[in-house]
Amino acid sequence: MNVTEETIGSLNCKCMFAPHATMGVALWHGYGANANDLVSLVRELQPGLPDVSWILPEGILDLGGFPGNTSRAWFPVDHSAVEQAMARGEYRDRRHVTPDGLGEAAERSRVFLEALVHTGRFDRIIIGGFSQGAMVATELALNLTARLRPAGLIVLSGTLLHMNQWAQQMRQQPARPFFQSHGRHDPLLNPAHARELHSLLQGAGWAGELLEFAGGHEIPPSIVKALTNWLRNQL
Repeated sequence: MNVTEETIGSLNCKCMFAPHATMGVALWHGYGANANDLVSLVRELQPGLPDVSWILPEGILDLGGFPGNTSRAWFPVDHSAVEQAMARGEYRDRRHVTPDGLGEAAERSRVFLEALVHTGRFDRIIIGGFSQGAMVATELALNLTARLRPAGLIVLSGTLLHMNQWAQQMRQQPARPFFQSHGRHDPLLNPAHARELHSLLQGAGWAGELLEFAGGHEIPPSIVKALTNWLRNQL
């Protein structure tokens, strides 16, 4: 499946369209990466999902880099706060925080999703992401109207943000299936907060499991296999 580039809404995207796809999967990349990072993940998922199309939007913030390979993000990160927490052997606690720029990232993503739905290419769309991209996808999934609601949510090494707001929105949205994974030794995002996010989703009636693995901030082969099986079940 060839990789093409399209602007959907106002977001530049890497796209891999299957000829007879009825389901599309949109994935948001993590901080400091770009859509190319997720192309390699899709290449691993693709053999088991030949009738799925993939849309990978690029982050709205340019962090610099080399031509054709810039680092991007969805919202800013306070690097000094991260470094101070790591020096203390602690995680940053974001459970009651709304990160600066999250709202803009979610709104730009909503416009992207609306444009994608408007193409009429797919009967259903699943959204998700890795790390910061998973946070944006979760925020987006919890704020969409009926016409744009995704068929499922993928949270790869995400975390819990402004939990009171998310908990309320989870209960207000129709329950959907979700896939969640997190490394037990993740040095950046607290596995305990991933478990809290999982508990909130399940408590609101969403159907899914948290797959923990013996690793860090990553997507290991075991998770690729499990995600392939989960997506196959959504077809």
